[in-house]
Formats: sequence, structure tokens, C-alpha cells
Amino acid sequence: MKLISWNIDSLNGRCIVVATANSTGTLPKDLSGNRYLIICDSVVSPNGIIYGVQMALSFGSNNIAIRNCNFNNAGSASYSSWRYI
Repeated sequence: MKLISWNIDSLNGRCIVVATANSTGTLPKDLSGNRYLIICDSVVSPNGIIYGVQMALSFGSNNIAIRNCNFNNAGSASYSSWRYI
């Protein structure tokens, strides 16, 4: 597992990472805390996302955040907004 401080929107492949409050990208702000355990599976092209899903847990919240990007051949899509359960 890696502790990252870069853009979570560009995570590519299968990963389990810990993002900090200093990470960039669209963080799940409705989760409290300053670190996020992110589990993802995605394929990112130079143009954007071909497909992807991310699930985030926070070390200060009892909620889970999830977002996805539906499959598209052009690889020009982006993630949906975070949804919370």
C-alpha cells in the first residue's frame, strides 16, 4: 500500500492507496478525517478515463464513498461525483 499526495483522479490500474488531505483531484470531502483509503480499478488514457471505479474509506468517518466512470471506447470520460453510503 502506498501513501500518495498526487492526483487521485489519475490513478491507473488496480490499486489500494492512502491519500492525504494534500492529495489533489476530487477528494471525497463529505468523509471526515484527513486520510482516505482508496481502492480502485481503472484504465486511464491520455485523453481521460476509459473505465474506472473508486471506493474510499476515511479514518474519521463511518461512511463509504464510491464513484465510477462508465466504459467508453474514446477514453475521454471522467469520474462521477462521489456518492456516500
